[in-house]
Amino acid sequence: MAQHNLGLCHAGGEGLLQNFSEAARYYRLVADQGFPSSQFHLGEMLIRATPVDERVPTDPRAGAKLLSRVVQCEGAEHEPLRLKALELLRKHADQGEVVAACCIGCGAHHRRMTKCSKCHTARFCSSECIKRMWPTHKQSCQRWQAEQAATDSPSNYLNE
Repeated sequence: MAQHNLGLCHAGGEGLLQNFSEAARYYRLVADQGFPSSQFHLGEMLIRATPVDERVPTDPRAGAKLLSRVVQCEGAEHEPLRLKALELLRKHADQGEVVAACCIGCGAHHRRMTKCSKCHTARFCSSECIKRMWPTHKQSCQRWQAEQAATDSPSNYLNE
C-alpha cells in the first residue's frame, strides 16, 4: 500500500517532483502483487496512444490486460474502480492492441475468446457481449475491414 501511495505522489507531484517514470515503477511493484488500484493506474498510463512521459512508453496490450484484471475484481469496494476500468477499455476499443487483449464487452481476459467474424480483430467472451457491443464496435469494425482490404489489394504487391 505504501508503494502505491508513493506512485500516486510521484504521478500527482504531491510532496515530490512529478515523475511518471517513478510512479509507473511503484505502481508496477504493487500491481504485480494483485492490488487493483495500482493495476488501474498503471493500466491507465500504458493504454494511452501518446505517452504521459517519454520514459514511460505506451503498451496498449499490457494496459488493457491490467485494466481487464481490475474489471474482474469482485466485491462492492472495487465497483467504482471496475466501472472506471471498463470505461477506459471501451474508450480505447478502437485500438487493435486493446481489443486483441480482452473482451471489449466486459473486459474479461480469457484464453478462449471469439474473434469478430468481420474484422478478425475484436474479441468477445460471449454472444451476450457481441450483441451488447455491436452498435459500438460497428464503426471500428468497418474501418479495420477497409484497412485490411487496402493492405491485401493486388495493387500493393505491384508497387513493391
